[in-house]
Amino acid sequence: MTRRKLVIESIEDDWDNKDDIQKYELLIEMGLESVSYLFCTLDFRVYLSAETQQQRHRLKDASGKYPSTEEFWRLSTSQRSTWIEGFSKSAY
Repeated sequence: MTRRKLVIESIEDDWDNKDDIQKYELLIEMGLESVSYLFCTLDFRVYLSAETQQQRHRLKDASGKYPSTEEFWRLSTSQRSTWIEGFSKSAY
């Protein structure tokens, strides 16, 4: 929570002017990539949900539950930058 609070307080004025790639890169520098989903825009979250829907459903457990988009974001560390880059290309 202390790191998260620091992020919010230190870049609050500038944050809204950053795109998702810039936000993600800053959060990586601060060691917050695992919670970066919370700081991304709603448009990105919608994009990520659509892009990961099939992958998430493949991860269903025995009771038929699968990870939320946020949980899947945290689990899929190697794909985070790929998703961010894909979103930035699709947005332009």
